Amino acid sequence: MKRKKRRVWKAVGLLAIAAAFFILTREIKPYVVLSGSMEPVIPVGSVVLTDQSRTAVSAGDIAAFSKNGQTVTHRIIKEAEGGFITKGDANQEEDTGVTAPENIIGTVVFCIPYLGYGIMWLQEYRYLVIGVAVLLLFLILLFSGVQESEKNKDYKLEKKENEKGEIKL
Repeated sequence: MKRKKRRVWKAVGLLAIAAAFFILTREIKPYVVLSGSMEPVIPVGSVVLTDQSRTAVSAGDIAAFSKNGQTVTHRIIKEAEGGFITKGDANQEEDTGVTAPENIIGTVVFCIPYLGYGIMWLQEYRYLVIGVAVLLLFLILLFSGVQESEKNKDYKLEKKENEKGEIKL
């Protein structure tokens, strides 16, 4: 049973390292989706990974772009004079105005549903999370030291008994 758990944790660790390597070597930027304008394709609370090296978009692509100081993730509907017409899949109407090509941040390459809720919670309660993590680390270090001293004490008692045949405290 322990072997299976170790294998699973090794696989998870390797997957996390591979994902981090992929994100760091490519120009991937994560965004948390805060509205339902792209549902059901991208649910509220999802994390979308956007490839910033892919700014040449065409109709049908889902892109992240800057609009009025905010980052928006919508589908490119068509090209227009001076840029692109965009629309959220769940919206009835197209977005107002034309999105200029220089405002395109990148193309969405992957979506992780609902992970954004956890990220937003961690951001809101980050000091609580850090405090609990430090406390747990302190307790782990404290109890691992106690266990080591107990193991050493037992070893010393056994050693004294083996040498003289009696135990002295």
